[in-house]
Amino acid sequence: MPLQISISGIRGVIGDGLDAVTVARWASAFGAWLPPGPVVVGRDTRLSGPMVFAAVAAALSSTGHDVRDIGIATTPTTEIAVQESDAVGGVIITASHNPGQWNALKFLQGSGLFLTRDHNREVRERYENGAGHVGYRDLGVVSKREGADDQHLAAIAALPWLDTAAIAARRLHAVVDAVEGAGGDIVPRLLERLQVRCTALNCGLSGEFPHDPEPTPAHLEDLCRKVAEEGADIGFAVDPDVDRLALVDEKGRALSEEMTLVLAV
Repeated sequence: MPLQISISGIRGVIGDGLDAVTVARWASAFGAWLPPGPVVVGRDTRLSGPMVFAAVAAALSSTGHDVRDIGIATTPTTEIAVQESDAVGGVIITASHNPGQWNALKFLQGSGLFLTRDHNREVRERYENGAGHVGYRDLGVVSKREGADDQHLAAIAALPWLDTAAIAARRLHAVVDAVEGAGGDIVPRLLERLQVRCTALNCGLSGEFPHDPEPTPAHLEDLCRKVAEEGADIGFAVDPDVDRLALVDEKGRALSEEMTLVLAV
């Protein structure tokens, strides 16, 4: 299957268009494009994640960048980890809502934002010429960085419009389906901070997606059933990197993910 290249990065099926060599070439091109400095790397729970991370880390080290490995992390968490640090960029290893055989690289600027069309063209040029690797004394170092989830949760708690007392007073009960993706820990922890009782469904971080990970109504039958059985007030479904959120109402009826933002505003 051909590799998919878009403004958000590259995406493909492991062993059928996307492999360690391809990952390393694209990560090297990104590293060659970036200015000097550390790069944050986070990933979702896909079974191919460790292999892809190893290729990304080697490539960034080879282009002279220290790599800050924040481990299993959602897309928003990785963006914040870049924004709130001296990192010059970031890589999110996730194929978002695609099935488990897929994986991808999402490239971030030092601002934590995705690359522009012009940026992607420049990275493509470096991919084609293969330049930018450094000598052995200038190789980057890979290190683990803990606390990215805590940093993200603190940022949410600090939002001036978030009325945590009002939420706590409602004594809400929510069911969360994290599809065994990166949201399996941080989403229940967020609800705990808000004093919302949480029933976890598919929150084990195993990377073995129990159903199609795109949170559309057709894929949320188990969540709908659980909300009704538990008498919960709401159900939350996220995709593997938690950049998509779908809701289930108190009657166990799933809403399209396109409605989430509409309801929020």
